[in-house]
Amino acid sequence: MLDMLVLVLATCCDSFFMSVAYGVKKIRIPATAMIVIAFCGTMVLGVSLTLAGWVSHVVSDEFGKWISFAILLVLALTSLFQGQVKHYVKKHKNRPLIIRFQGISFVVDIFLDETEADQDHSKELSVKEAFYLGVALSLDSFGSGLAYGIGFTDVFVLLCISFAAGVLAIWSGSAIGKRVVHHFQGDISWISGCLLLVLAFLRLKSGIG
Repeated sequence: MLDMLVLVLATCCDSFFMSVAYGVKKIRIPATAMIVIAFCGTMVLGVSLTLAGWVSHVVSDEFGKWISFAILLVLALTSLFQGQVKHYVKKHKNRPLIIRFQGISFVVDIFLDETEADQDHSKELSVKEAFYLGVALSLDSFGSGLAYGIGFTDVFVLLCISFAAGVLAIWSGSAIGKRVVHHFQGDISWISGCLLLVLAFLRLKSGIG
């Protein structure tokens, strides 16, 4: 149960800090947009857990444990250095090698600055904008679910908790952001990285299944 809670916290961190930023900039996130964002994250997590379940049938528990640990470790290190990753992408995103598909380009923009999802500058997130934002925020959920899902069986319970926690994280983050006078410019993506690092060692210690 502890590792499940750590996973949910790690996957909800980005949604929480995103919504704080939205609150600070006075961009409203309607209830429907909250549901869409949380639903995207839950669905991506569900797909990755399903894929991980298939992997569980073809690898041993011992090998699966180390695969899970390795994926979570990579995700943790990526999150810990996300600030540097974003700086690199910002520097190179306009080079010819970057795919020029509008949807992908928009998701990359959101990855660099979550508030870019408010494309029409209406100060209110539409369902379409919420979907793009949900996709951008779900990238970590896919990798985390793929790692955690190896040997995991209580998928439905985890998805329900994840959806509820996602909505709560967005709502509370938006409410807190509205009361913050100055936007915090520091990089706090390391919090998610620390949680994923804890989860990696919890999975290694407790094993699979």
